[in-house]
Amino acid sequence: MHFKAKTVGAKRPHYRRRLELHLSHHGTLDCGLLDNRPGLQINYQSIGSGGGIRQLKEGTVDFDAALDDHELQSMPALVQIPESAGPVCITYNLPELKAPLRLSGPTLAKIFLGEIQTWQDPAIAKDNPGVSLPGHTVVVGHRSDGSGTTNIFTTYLAKVSPDWGQKVGKGLAVNWPVGLGGKGSEGVAGLVKQTPGAIGYVELSYASENHLPVSKSRTGRGIGSIRVRPEPRPRSRLFSKNWKKT
Repeated sequence: MHFKAKTVGAKRPHYRRRLELHLSHHGTLDCGLLDNRPGLQINYQSIGSGGGIRQLKEGTVDFDAALDDHELQSMPALVQIPESAGPVCITYNLPELKAPLRLSGPTLAKIFLGEIQTWQDPAIAKDNPGVSLPGHTVVVGHRSDGSGTTNIFTTYLAKVSPDWGQKVGKGLAVNWPVGLGGKGSEGVAGLVKQTPGAIGYVELSYASENHLPVSKSRTGRGIGSIRVRPEPRPRSRLFSKNWKKT
């Protein structure tokens, strides 16, 4: 096995949390990789999936996040190894709200399209029967950098909302109709935390670490009325179940 003298990685901010956790337990990031290899160094940068994919293609980094079949076609020979999975959640800043916020897919799409501008909108009230909603203006937070988290979120919106699919679409980066941009999930989480009335999408660990609430949502077509819980354990079970099918 050949190692470069300096191994550089650029991946999703989600993976930075994984590396930091490993570092706190073991005091090193190398997992024994550097044993008897004094010339090898690991340099990891959390720059988002878009930048990581570009640098991997250019050959300036050695590892990045997972790639789909289309992205692999334009890459040099690579090996993909399942390492971790991070669920994307909706987080919000509504301190007056006592009950967990519930949002259907179509309502969520309307919020990010800018068609819903206050938290007392009838569509939100319909999703939260009997709940006293605050009168804040809705402030949308989204990623400003190319992001796999954005790709996951916009793919979901395109499936549950034909309007979103036609007007915005899906991908690592899109032209957001409304909102404020933050770099990385940490940037979006910070924006939401500092702004009453804000809503954004982040990898779940960023909401947890910032003590931000997470909405409950309904899945899209085909599962309809099943409530999706944001807790890590049900998500990890779902990942494991789907992985066994592949």
